[in-house]
Order: sequence, then structure tokens, then C-alpha cells
Amino acid sequence: RDTLPVMHDLINKAEWGSHDDIVASLLLNLKDAVSDAEDLLDEFAWYEKKVQVEGNASQSPFIEFFDTVIQGNFNKLNDVQLRLNRLSSQLKNMGLHGVTQRFDKLVRPETTSLLNETKIFDLIIWICVSDDFDVKRLTKEVIQSCTRKEGTNDNLDSLQHALLKQVNNKRLLIVLDDMWDDALKENGQCWKRFCAPFRTVQEGSMMLVTTRCLKVTEGVRTMEPVKLEGLKDEVFWKFFKLCVFGSEGSDNDPELELIGRKIVPKLKGSPLAAKTLGRMLSMDLQASHWNFILESELWELRQEETDILPALRLSYMYLPFYLKQCFAFCAVYPKDYK
Repeated sequence: RDTLPVMHDLINKAEWGSHDDIVASLLLNLKDAVSDAEDLLDEFAWYEKKVQVEGNASQSPFIEFFDTVIQGNFNKLNDVQLRLNRLSSQLKNMGLHGVTQRFDKLVRPETTSLLNETKIFDLIIWICVSDDFDVKRLTKEVIQSCTRKEGTNDNLDSLQHALLKQVNNKRLLIVLDDMWDDALKENGQCWKRFCAPFRTVQEGSMMLVTTRCLKVTEGVRTMEPVKLEGLKDEVFWKFFKLCVFGSEGSDNDPELELIGRKIVPKLKGSPLAAKTLGRMLSMDLQASHWNFILESELWELRQEETDILPALRLSYMYLPFYLKQCFAFCAVYPKDYK
């Protein structure tokens, strides 16, 4: 129990150096070892409760506990302790020392909503496609969006006939969000099958596809694609100041503004990166903290020209340890899970 807080602190420090492949590998192993140690503590706590419930004061929880963790020549307890000692020693030898400052404040995420429906369209449908272009799943989701009822039929032909009845002679706007090139598999036949029920919609209907994949724009477009760029420099700077200081005014700390001007180009004009990092910077208006963010080695992560991963990674780094565990737990859910 006394070891774990030290290991949690070491994990926090190691994450700052996770752009290094060796550190990243050791970090994964350390997290596994810490997780195993936490499991053992939970198991021992269960045996403690068991003794209390059974009311047997002469019985020690250690006896049953050690019977479970020692199997033949293998001692699970010693194994975990040895792994923790070895990994922490390796990480410390790589110069990971000094306690990393953490923020325990939570930033309440703002909710987003679609634009209000207008009378231009009879139906407005928004589907998150993601990297699994399953015609049956997507057809079901469109039907559910039209009828507000979940479809139970698994026959694609029946589903498409049902969808045809819903959209026939109606003017609709359908947004297919975050589409990837697996939509073009089978030489584009998957895409054609999905689009088949929409042939009888009313003139003036629109299908809007958002994608980060150039192949998709070439494969599905009927007009020139609109490429979304980052915000222009001065507009972005005003937005960044709004996120950090709560206003666009220029009466803020000149030193912080100077550092902020150096941070802003790293955010690639992305409003999401500005809001995420801006809120984090607003929690500590000390120049030393801002310089620490500016000079972080996480900016050196390999990335595309428009990638904002380092900015988002920094916001993760400042989560308290228990929230990082909650964040990791989200990985057990499939992408776009509702």
C-alpha cells in the first residue's frame, strides 16, 4: 500500500517522457505491474472483509490470501514486487526524477448541439460513420433517426425497403460524419448499396460527408470538396486569449502574452486545441508554468502537419492520476459507443 503512491508518481513523471520509445515501452510495463499490485490489494481487502463477516477473530486473512497468491514455486506477490522494483529502477536511471505538478481541478466539458432544424428539409439525419462502414448498421441508424424507433430486422434488403418508404419523395439532409476509405471497399459497391434507397428523394436533398481521408473525397464527391483550414493567425490569437483569460482584451500580463504567442503556432489553428490547452493554462497564470508547457518535449512527438495530438496529450498529462485511470477505462468501449 505504501509503494503504490510512489509508483503512481513515477508513472506521472514517465508519461512526460513517453515520446521516447524506450520510456514508452517501460511505462506500459510499469502500468501493468501497478495494475497487478492493485488487484492483489483488492484481493487481500476481500479476505479481510470475509474474516470480519464470518466473525472468526482467531483466523488471519493472510493465510487464505497467501494460499491464493503462492502457487507451487510461483509467488505472485514477490513477482509483482520484483517487477515494480526493476521497472522503477530502470526509469529512474533514465533521469526521471522530480515531482510533476498536477492539477486536481476538473474542466467541465461544454455540450454541443446540432443546428436547429429548419423548414428547408423534411428530415435531417446525422450519422457517425467512423472506420467501420457497415451498410446494414448504417441503414439501421438512418431508419432509427427517421422513425425514432430501433430496427430489429437484420435483413439488408428488408431494411433498405423500409428506408426507401421513409425517405421517398422527401427533401432531406443527411450528414455522414468521419467517413474513412473502407466505405470504398469492394470497388465502391458498399457505398453504392448504402446510397441505393436515396434515389427517390426530392430534388434539393443533400448528402454531406466529412472525412480526413483524401481517397474518400475522390470516391464519393459530386462537387469540389471544401477543405477546412485552421483559423487565421490573428483570429486564432483572439480566440486563444478568450479561452485563457476570458476576454480578448490586451490588458493581460505582457510576459504571459509573449509566451502565449510562442505557444499558439503549435496549436495549428485548431479551436479544440486552443480550448483544451487554454483552459489548462488558465489554471496557473505563472510564467514558469507557461514556459514549462512551451518547452515540453511532447511537442516533439511525430505528427502530421495539422496534427494537434501534443496539445491534447498535454491536457491529459495534467489530469490527476485517478482521472487518468477513468480515462483509460473508456478504452474498453468501442469507438463512438453510445
